[in-house]
Amino acid sequence: NYTSAPNYESQVRTWMDLPNFLRPIITHHICGSWDSYAYQRGKNMYAYKPDDEPWRLLMWDIELALGAGGNGATDDIYNMFDTVLRNMILNNPAFHREYLRGFQEALDGPLLPGAADALLDERYASFQQNNVPLISPQFIKSYIASRRSYLLTVMPTAAFAVNNPGYQVVSGSNVLSLTGTGPLSVENIFINGIPYPITWTSTTAWRVLVPLSAGTNLLAITAQDRYGNTISNATG
Repeated sequence: NYTSAPNYESQVRTWMDLPNFLRPIITHHICGSWDSYAYQRGKNMYAYKPDDEPWRLLMWDIELALGAGGNGATDDIYNMFDTVLRNMILNNPAFHREYLRGFQEALDGPLLPGAADALLDERYASFQQNNVPLISPQFIKSYIASRRSYLLTVMPTAAFAVNNPGYQVVSGSNVLSLTGTGPLSVENIFINGIPYPITWTSTTAWRVLVPLSAGTNLLAITAQDRYGNTISNATG
């Protein structure tokens, strides 16, 4: 509730395992499963807190989805019953990035064209072979394709770049403010191999404060995703 506190973001992360709290919500929104917490209902989700770890969510009951009774493929990803959670996401760029990143990871994986087709076709063929009456999964394929097309229109895109000039004179302070842009996949920014705290000023704009030594400082800048993989072309 103390959104103006200087340590608000760290307090939230202390109590909430943000990636694992948001991913079930993202999954329901991808599938159009409106009958769930943080969508159009305050139910059908478990809150779970492991010992000595932050809170996370576990999915439950997700049958109204993928074109079968769920919301349409162009439904707003910010359509949320819980306005407190929605405001937390929208008003904090770092949290907003984590939310959007879940959608981007889906676009880069299970929502890729044809990614689910083999599994759907295999299950359908098995049911047919056993004389179980059901309709073709084509409506699911159509939903996935349409949902992917919509999500691509709302995902922010940015290349990794540093705004500062290649050579910069700093006087009156031993701290350099580096700014730049980065894609949603950026989790950590390294300066000369050392990770520095990042302030996200928007979903794609960042700022890092780097202490300097006397004289000339050579700074090598790289970025990694949340799995520790170096992001291609993310150097400066």
